[in-house]
Amino acid sequence: MLEKYYTPEQLDTLEQRRKELGDEAQEQYHRDWDELIATARRAVAAKWRELIELFTGGDEALLGSLKTMFQEEGPERASQGQIDAGLMEYVGQAIRLQL
Repeated sequence: MLEKYYTPEQLDTLEQRRKELGDEAQEQYHRDWDELIATARRAVAAKWRELIELFTGGDEALLGSLKTMFQEEGPERASQGQIDAGLMEYVGQAIRLQL
């Protein structure tokens, strides 16, 4: 896939960067990305849940109706175009991972 987006010169530059960084720095780089992504998912999930709680006031019946509307109408229609299926899946996954 890289060859599709980077020129041969850019690939050489990236390979040189990899060698300059070394294995330990490369491993740390990947750990840092993993941590950043996990942190972002937790933040999105927490804020999403906070806003749902604000909307429903903790009323389980309201929450159930909201969920039903999103399931039956789909996220784009239920949110009046603000949430697409991809975002809904992302947030759902983030919330499931947080539980």
